[in-house]
Amino acid sequence: MNHPNVVQIIEYFHYHNYLYLMLEEIPGQTLHEMYCEPHFNYLSVVVDIVKQILMALNFCHQKGYAHKGITPQHVMVVKLEQEYSYLVKLIGFGHAQKI
Repeated sequence: MNHPNVVQIIEYFHYHNYLYLMLEEIPGQTLHEMYCEPHFNYLSVVVDIVKQILMALNFCHQKGYAHKGITPQHVMVVKLEQEYSYLVKLIGFGHAQKI
């Protein structure tokens, strides 16, 4: 799946009946970690983060997948150069299911 708000799979392989995934590196913090920062209370920041999460979920659903594990620990937040600007990446697809 190729979407700016969904973690990208770089490579995958099977070994002894297990599937291994190599994912993109995301230089940020989880939403859970970010929650403790003082600027997290800004409504515009929260709205933008929620909007990006919903865009990622909508994309996954359109592709026929349900994440089934949305938690603050499964949302990576990358601070961009512009003040109070962030890129959100949905991770943690271990329980995802085809719908």
